[in-house]
Amino acid sequence: MSSPKDYILEISPAVDVVDDHNTLEFSIRHRNETVFDRYRRPVGVVAAVVMMTMILEVVGWPQAKRLQFGSWTNVVTLMVSALVWVASVLRQEPRDSVLVMKDIGIQLESIKPWRYQSSVKSFVPVGRIIDLVLHEGFHEYGQVIYYLVILTKPDPKQVSHDNIIKVVFPEFLPRKDVLLKVRSLSRDLLFGQRMCFRRVPGQGLRPVQNH
Repeated sequence: MSSPKDYILEISPAVDVVDDHNTLEFSIRHRNETVFDRYRRPVGVVAAVVMMTMILEVVGWPQAKRLQFGSWTNVVTLMVSALVWVASVLRQEPRDSVLVMKDIGIQLESIKPWRYQSSVKSFVPVGRIIDLVLHEGFHEYGQVIYYLVILTKPDPKQVSHDNIIKVVFPEFLPRKDVLLKVRSLSRDLLFGQRMCFRRVPGQGLRPVQNH
């Protein structure tokens, strides 16, 4: 069954052709926020106020003591408020972004939904980029998807050459039409009318004109 993949592609600056730009940033995020994400800031403030009131009641603040709660109610309220507040602080908007810099390279970044999850960031210098290629593969329960990769030359400083393919938008894996637009604009900015490479059966990588 196909995933809805209801995502938004943001391009900065907003362009359909590269023209004289030196950088382009592509970001993918969810179109619709969850209820918690939409209201997490005001909910976090309310949770913090309730939590502080409970703490002040414990330390003996007179105004807080006017709130007559049972001991178990206090404990449960304090724990729930603390959990909600922590969740509101640690939550962030997940997104995948690609920063393409003319004559410099491509920077990839994936921001996770929670701040304690490490964001993944990597940079590929233009000298190592062979091409941006659209692949077809299987995902999860046999779903056929398209995904965009940066095909790179092996890094001479690394002993292992396993990581020569960098997946673009690895957390979201957006639809083909989005990937085609990102690929087209990125290649125009990186290569222009210069030569890039294609893998020809039996001949390896061969230079071809970018178009």
